[in-house]
Amino acid sequence: GLLPSKKADKEKGSPAYIWDTRQSSGIGMVLSSGVVPGLAELGMGYGILKRERMLQAHPLEQFIDEAAEEWYKYCDLLRDAGDSRPIPKYPYTHDFVRELCGRNDREGAEDMQRLQAERSKV
Repeated sequence: GLLPSKKADKEKGSPAYIWDTRQSSGIGMVLSSGVVPGLAELGMGYGILKRERMLQAHPLEQFIDEAAEEWYKYCDLLRDAGDSRPIPKYPYTHDFVRELCGRNDREGAEDMQRLQAERSKV
């Protein structure tokens, strides 16, 4: 009863194996939560892979530069709409975001070490 069931929708031409976003997210959470023994452990290494692929596709500097560009475009839109306040500087520098990512990596490594230590006790 944890997983939903689905039938084909002949009117929409949607087969039973096509799930919408809400349903597939719920299914993913149930399956990765430990309901199926071993499945959660299988996916544990995917986080690192996903992060590496994300950084390859969207390098940090390029991402920050594009976000800053969008920030200033919105500032210009507000200025064109009559806002006369000074345009604030984009708050996230390459160095600041690099430090946040480094802190996140360190905390993640510490969490993994704690988790592995707890598992080795069992």
